Order: sequence, then C-alpha cells, then structure tokens
Amino acid sequence: MMFFDSYAIIKMINGNEKFEKYCGDIMYTNKLNLAEVYYNLLKVVDERTADYLVGNLDMDFIEITEEGAI
Repeated sequence: MMFFDSYAIIKMINGNEKFEKYCGDIMYTNKLNLAEVYYNLLKVVDERTADYLVGNLDMDFIEITEEGAI
C-alpha cells in the first residue's frame, strides 16, 4: 500500500513520466489531499474537467486520526 499526497496525485494527473509506474494502482490518500488537488485543478481547468479528472482516479481514503497525525 502506498500513500499519495496531493503533489503525487497532481503529477499523475499531469502525466509526469516519473509517476507512470504507479498508474493503475489504487491511490491511498485522505480527503484533505483530494480537496487540495481539486482546488489546484480549478485554477487551471473548468469545474467539469476537474470533476472528470478526479472522478476517474482509483482512490481509497484513509481517515485522519489524532493518533495518526502525531
């Protein structure tokens, strides 16, 4: 299992070749990272495109807990 932060998710969406090896893997992340990705996408594409890009990612969310944050 590999955790994807917003930086990695954005690089994958942009087709960065260094992240190609992770394409097809489930991206484990949290909802805060997804919100950051979506916010950054809206700076460069319209809402419909951002929805499409995010909607086509294979993600599973990890809950942020107090124990995990410390």
